Amino acid sequence: MILGFVFSKLGNALFSLPLFNLVEDSARLLWYRMIGAKDFLRPQKVMRDTFKKIVTEKLVEPMRAVRCPCLLVWGEHDRLVPVGIAKRMVKTIPGSKLTVVPESRHGVPFKKSIEVAKIIDEFL
Repeated sequence: MILGFVFSKLGNALFSLPLFNLVEDSARLLWYRMIGAKDFLRPQKVMRDTFKKIVTEKLVEPMRAVRCPCLLVWGEHDRLVPVGIAKRMVKTIPGSKLTVVPESRHGVPFKKSIEVAKIIDEFL
């Protein structure tokens, strides 16, 4: 996640320069398509601010404070939030379980809803 934050800052600096700012929208569109992050293509200001906070917010202590069963469902090929982050989360959240959905990327509940529903049903 820190790498994403760094790339974000570098991109903002680069696209603030003359001439580069002319291709900013096209470059962002290409980048988000390459990493499979359609959520980021045209976010409104509130959503964009939320994305920025997610990247910079420290969540380890709140994750350690979770006191109920927690299921993490992740896409095997998620490039936006790699499965390595989910593996760290499952070690941090007490009593949590991680299920990695094969051959899937970011947005698993939307793209493989039936499979995710079965995973949730088994967990409950």
